Amino acid sequence: MHNITSHTYEQQKADAVYSRISDFFEQSRFLVEQLRRRNQDDK
Repeated sequence: MHNITSHTYEQQKADAVYSRISDFFEQSRFLVEQLRRRNQDDK
């Protein structure tokens, strides 16, 4: 996503990125939780 949005602005591309933000957020939350669990297991 970064490559298609960094150096240009097109409404269609902006809309595509915006529509995927919630998916990215949920995946990021999942990743953070997994990393926290691994960190706790290592203690």
